[in-house]
Amino acid sequence: MTRWYAKWVALMLLLVSGCGDSPTPQTPATSPTSESLARTEFDKGVAFAEREDWDTAIACFSAAIRLKPSDPASHPVTPADIVATIYRCLGINPDTPVYEPNGRPVPVRHGGQPIEELLA
Repeated sequence: MTRWYAKWVALMLLLVSGCGDSPTPQTPATSPTSESLARTEFDKGVAFAEREDWDTAIACFSAAIRLKPSDPASHPVTPADIVATIYRCLGINPDTPVYEPNGRPVPVRHGGQPIEELLA
């Protein structure tokens, strides 16, 4: 009980007195640009992809594209390209057909090409 009380008192002291030596919060010298934020999101996506956390990596890459929309104009990416990239990461050959329950082959490829910039 006393340990919990000590933590509570320390937290209240920090909240009342502040966490820094300056009375006002400091602002960064320059505000981050959309390009720097996009680069940060892209780097986070690469880190998640290296850990094979694909859904988080794709979310980070999507955030990077939203933050710097000029890139998709110069490198258009379609949903089929994203699917092809995921297949490449998972090791699925896009030319291999998937068979329906009635035996009809359905191509896996949706016409997209893997996004080489993400795989480099």
